[in-house]
Amino acid sequence: MRTTRFLLRSCLLLLAIPPLCAGCPMDGADDDHTGDEASLPPETFSVLGQVTRSAAAVPVDDGVGTLWIAVFTACELGAPLVAAVRIDDADVSQAGVPVPFEIVDLPPGEHHVALFLDDDGNANPMAPLPDPGDLVYETGLDDGVLSCIPVEVIDEDVEGLALVLTGVMPGA
Repeated sequence: MRTTRFLLRSCLLLLAIPPLCAGCPMDGADDDHTGDEASLPPETFSVLGQVTRSAAAVPVDDGVGTLWIAVFTACELGAPLVAAVRIDDADVSQAGVPVPFEIVDLPPGEHHVALFLDDDGNANPMAPLPDPGDLVYETGLDDGVLSCIPVEVIDEDVEGLALVLTGVMPGA
């Protein structure tokens, strides 16, 4: 009987030990790390390059302002935003003069880059959109379709992306 009580107490004590270890620094981690791939954050990449202004896109103001670069999942109005970059005091007053940029933390996949220079400084920083007189990348102004540059991020950073402001929003 005494042996049975000892074994019962020993079993109960052994059952109580795992909760005591639950506060260990390695809480919830197993040493073999199998299956951990799903819990790791996805690998992200950067896109580096420069923005210039074409000679055809003559600024209405001075060509110095806030440069907005947005990355979307698709090239359509209302597409989800993946990343955005704001470059204050970007100077594209002279055609062909580069303004460097870097977009970070992009997941792999196909992305669509849209950009504009807020030449008159009145864009809403919470939802920046070009207005008449701003320099934009465009392939057909007044068509109501967002113009984008496709960028494929596969398994490494993209370097040397050349973005060009090609037009001026009409109506200024």
